[in-house]
Amino acid sequence: PSYQVYLATENGFEWNEGFSELAQFYCGMFKVNQETQTLETLAKSGCCWHEYSKFEVKNNQPYLIEQFVEDDREEQSDLIIGNTRHYKRIKGEMEEIPLRKLNMDALTDESGAFNENKMHLYFEFEGGNKMFLFGHMENLFYVYTTADHKIIEFVTYYYNYPSAGKPYYQFTDEETHEYDEKESLDYTNYRIYWNRVEIRKNVDKEIRTAIKRQVFSSASLNFTGIN
Repeated sequence: PSYQVYLATENGFEWNEGFSELAQFYCGMFKVNQETQTLETLAKSGCCWHEYSKFEVKNNQPYLIEQFVEDDREEQSDLIIGNTRHYKRIKGEMEEIPLRKLNMDALTDESGAFNENKMHLYFEFEGGNKMFLFGHMENLFYVYTTADHKIIEFVTYYYNYPSAGKPYYQFTDEETHEYDEKESLDYTNYRIYWNRVEIRKNVDKEIRTAIKRQVFSSASLNFTGIN
């Protein structure tokens, strides 16, 4: 079912676009949580993808503040532990709160050491975050995690390694989110050198310098500039 939503005004009821969208583009009518003073919606695709969203009301319009996405269709499920992504609005921006974990068993041998045939680079950064660059199923993966391996960034370069003859590996992560009134398109470029990661998004640039690293033989075969 879908609904048109009208809000009461001093002159009667007036159709509201934002509330009507909540009642048409999700699974039925939104729910009202009296305890938290929020609106809650559910969207789904088949049996394996569910999206749970929570909205506040600002200026008589719904305002997304939190979202959980459960996805059992993950192509790389052998690399990821957990199927839920958590997004929350922080200082006006929707940000992902790390929940899923990198499956370290996929990258290590029985002794717990890194698999030399998969790993290219491993970095540890000030504060405890980590970076893993590795090959898996003919693809190349860049994964940035917390100290306990919760995934912050997960980017795949399909089929061929992108770094031959260059002093860095390069990935482009294209993400489209529809959190606000209109869709936004963001491109994040990653360059992974033998001792640091450079991230460019629009005009912003971030450099993460490793305080501890391991460089594996696969890296020296795929790009130049290792000292």
